[in-house]
Amino acid sequence: MMFKAKIIQAAVVLIGTLSFTGPARAQQWQLVWADEFSNGISNDWVFETGNGSGGWGNNELQYYQRDNATVENGELVITARRESVADYNYTSARMKTQGRQQFRFGRIEARMKLPSGMGLWPAFWMLGSNIDSVNWPYCGEIDIMEHVNTDPTVHGTIHWQDHTDNYAYYGGSIDIDPTTYHVYSVEWNGEAIKWYVDGSLYHEANIAAGINGTDEFQNDFFLLLNMAVGGNWPGFDIDETQLPAQMRVDYVRVYQAGGSSSSSSSSSSSGAPFSRLVEAETYSAMSGVDTETTSDEGGGENVGWIDDGDWLAYAGIAVPYSGAYKVEYRVASPNGGVLSLDLNAGSIVLGTLPIAATGGWQNWRTLEQTVELTAGTYDFGIYAQTGGWNLNWWRLSSIGASSSSSSSSSSSSSASSASSSSSSSSSSSSSSSSSSSSSSSSSSSSSSSGASAQQCNWYGRLYLLCAASDYGWSWENNQSCIGRVTCEAQFGDGGVVGASSSSSSSGGSAGICNWYGTNYPLCVQTQNGWGYENGASCISLATCNSQ
Repeated sequence: MMFKAKIIQAAVVLIGTLSFTGPARAQQWQLVWADEFSNGISNDWVFETGNGSGGWGNNELQYYQRDNATVENGELVITARRESVADYNYTSARMKTQGRQQFRFGRIEARMKLPSGMGLWPAFWMLGSNIDSVNWPYCGEIDIMEHVNTDPTVHGTIHWQDHTDNYAYYGGSIDIDPTTYHVYSVEWNGEAIKWYVDGSLYHEANIAAGINGTDEFQNDFFLLLNMAVGGNWPGFDIDETQLPAQMRVDYVRVYQAGGSSSSSSSSSSSGAPFSRLVEAETYSAMSGVDTETTSDEGGGENVGWIDDGDWLAYAGIAVPYSGAYKVEYRVASPNGGVLSLDLNAGSIVLGTLPIAATGGWQNWRTLEQTVELTAGTYDFGIYAQTGGWNLNWWRLSSIGASSSSSSSSSSSSSASSASSSSSSSSSSSSSSSSSSSSSSSSSSSSSSSGASAQQCNWYGRLYLLCAASDYGWSWENNQSCIGRVTCEAQFGDGGVVGASSSSSSSGGSAGICNWYGTNYPLCVQTQNGWGYENGASCISLATCNSQ
């Protein structure tokens, strides 16, 4: 790749002391640009042609051409081939947003599936937009993801010209199975760049105040995707039995903090209405369910045979901005049941929803609940706490600023009734069983943090105790809370906990979180992730509960 001197070619210059005492602090992200590849490759990409200068500075062996980038089933496919073009024995593709989309700070991510083979070098990365005037490495480079050969390791690295006017780099890595889909991302601001795989932090670089000459990373950058064949890093022993090889990209998305955008994108979805309908049978994974022809309006299939504990998972669904969302479910049931909605294999339970009897397996009704979501990309799960219902579709729609984050269930629009004798009871979600069991549907995904004098241990999870309401769930100080009477009325060992009491299962107390054996203070202001308050690190209630 042009201007990509690799780790084996440079002396290491470390930048600052890094601490990994806990997860990264959560940020309120808003989607400002994306290419979902659902309608081909957008015009925001420019394609490189040829072999660059000296094999793009790395003695790479391939010839880049537009023909090697295609779209299949809504995914970008970059294919490396054994073919002779312009005196080169291999071809591939390299694409960039230079001159069309550039970004300064934010969360930049892509969901990808990588090939494995000697000589292959797929990458998702960024270069400083001023590269044509200052050249590399003065422009800076952020490698979001690189993988070489058959290694189980992916790498994240920055390259720059340091304060002594020498080339420098700083990188980290993590072992995964790169041949399966993963979300690779960086979160980048004026203080630091952090690398994640599937939301897990594995590397961090300090760039605050231009430390060690890192001023380059305060400027605009553009995106690149490519797959090289051979070069200084992967070597020149190409396993041609693995060709053609495909690098598959589900999407590329850029989020920025608080809706403010320093990007040149004209497609910012700042506050724009959002709605996505998901057909139930299009799950990415499931347990225990089956499909059948539906008599509901619109036809097609519904998911049925949903028993207790069955689930449905829907991968890679983008939430464009933080706030309140309405979730609708098209259900039918002769006797009723209970479902719960969660994120990322049950790690965040958004709430439960009772399903009333509709009069039959094909008598359809739309139910809804309201949840609070933080912008990002998630695997959604629908879990059958109590089975005995069919699901035709579900829909996620933005509703603006939230007045309450507790999940409310409201039956609405009883639609067409048609008879069917399907003995349904199924639904799969990447969720594991939900521990929230509430008469008023709790929303644990956004109930987030805040330590007070007293909290409620609600079936193993801590929630703020309401100051102005004794009954039910409410919304105070921008977070969910539960009334004292409702808290004390639950079954089991839960109830109001004070400064000297600890939660039975979450690891938290009124002011302390037991984070995998180490006690940390609970944050008062920080609602998600880790924070820094009153001169000390603290952990949010939501993050404490998620361990």
